Amino acid sequence: SDHGMTPLTSTVNIASKLEQTNLVFGKDYGSCLDSTMARFYYLTEKSKDIIHDILKDFPGRILTKEEEIKHGIFREDRAFGDEIFLLDAGIQIAPSDMGEKPLNGMHGFDVNDEHSFAVMLSNTDIPQNINKVADYFNLMIERAENL
Repeated sequence: SDHGMTPLTSTVNIASKLEQTNLVFGKDYGSCLDSTMARFYYLTEKSKDIIHDILKDFPGRILTKEEEIKHGIFREDRAFGDEIFLLDAGIQIAPSDMGEKPLNGMHGFDVNDEHSFAVMLSNTDIPQNINKVADYFNLMIERAENL
């Protein structure tokens, strides 16, 4: 499978806003600033409120538990973060933990974005229940076991 690429329209600097607070990384919160989303771990109660206030200034939304479940990314252990903030399509975090500069196009936005298309090609029939990356992984495992 391969995925679409959403053209860059603008960038945001979430790191600088976090640095302007009195929060201490590793003590009050943890974060992973990917190109298209920010994942937060709240280590203190005050950090959640402060980070929520910061995020109001950025174009995007915190994914609901229902959205995470629907897209197959929800985990009870919250390994991907206590919350995931997804930017609007075309906007990248720069600098981010992925690099200092944005790319001309990026994937990883909302699956309903017009550029978030994918294709899977095969020389054999593909089951109809392939809807998420995890489904594709399971299909590869199944096919490898039948070699």
